[in-house]
Amino acid sequence: MASGGKSSTAVTKDYGKRTVIVTGSARGIGKAVALRMAEDGYDVCINDIAANKAGIDEGTLGRQSYGHAADVSKRCEVEELVEASVKNLGNLDVMIANAGIAQVKPLLDLTEDDVRRMFEVNVFGLFNSYSVAAKQMIKQGTPGKIIGCASVAAYKPMALLSHYSASKWAVRGFTQAFAIEMAEHKITVNAYAPGLVDTPMWDLIDEEIGKKTGAQKGDTFKKMTEEKTALKRPSVPEDVSKCVSYLASPDSDFMTGQTLIIEPIASLLSCTFSSRDYKRIQLFFELILTYLTKLCENRFGKLAPAFEVSNIPDEMREFHSVLQDYRLPCMESDVGEGSLSAIICKSVG
Repeated sequence: MASGGKSSTAVTKDYGKRTVIVTGSARGIGKAVALRMAEDGYDVCINDIAANKAGIDEGTLGRQSYGHAADVSKRCEVEELVEASVKNLGNLDVMIANAGIAQVKPLLDLTEDDVRRMFEVNVFGLFNSYSVAAKQMIKQGTPGKIIGCASVAAYKPMALLSHYSASKWAVRGFTQAFAIEMAEHKITVNAYAPGLVDTPMWDLIDEEIGKKTGAQKGDTFKKMTEEKTALKRPSVPEDVSKCVSYLASPDSDFMTGQTLIIEPIASLLSCTFSSRDYKRIQLFFELILTYLTKLCENRFGKLAPAFEVSNIPDEMREFHSVLQDYRLPCMESDVGEGSLSAIICKSVG
């Protein structure tokens, strides 16, 4: 594998001999992760399906590596993968369950086979990787790290990617469940959730969505990047591999059960804001500030008119829908009618 000429940000501290398996690492995000693990000082087991053997055989830059073709959806092949990695590289320290697939298709056009295949790879594949790796680490009597690949779709489903989104929600669930049960063995379990990443998978998604919407190739990806990311650029695989490097390092030793989103702002909030929404949110906080100012003036005896909801800007009348759309409910039943929350709710309702 080549580094692509990009400068490295790897931490060069020597933690001794460490090994890692990266599934789905012949190309895309997985390849970048395998390269980063090698830069961080790991001996790397590169895994992918047999159809991607050329990428498996490239090896990693400057480290001992071992390539092994296996289909993670098949438990027996994952067991063979882990056994072979241990035999060739030594005890397993980190398992990165990166392998996954995507398919663009309207929800009502999905067949049972479509959903079954998505879950075989993205859910059963992850489960197989997590559980076989955990058993190996427990057998070794050593602490370890297990890391899975989720997606921003694990927080907010995407149209035409419904079964993919559901499979990535399952990744979050298994990650938290494994974290709870593996803690006694000093094994941490976390996941990373990429967003719009410039990879062959997103090329496919862009092309397939374009067939449904009539958009030209590349236009959907460009539009989503401009509208849904604060930095106005897609991420690249190296952005993801830096996060994975942290999760695999001793710096994350006190973290477990977490799924880290690698996407600017919009996905972090699990919703998408338009410029008009941002203006309404700004007005919302201005309303809060106005209320608090009047409250303080009245509390400390200054001559100031009482706070009147009739003075609220007209734009705020529409804000109630934003509160509902983005799951920011007014907790009137919990805090009472005289609360700030209740007043705001009445103001914008």
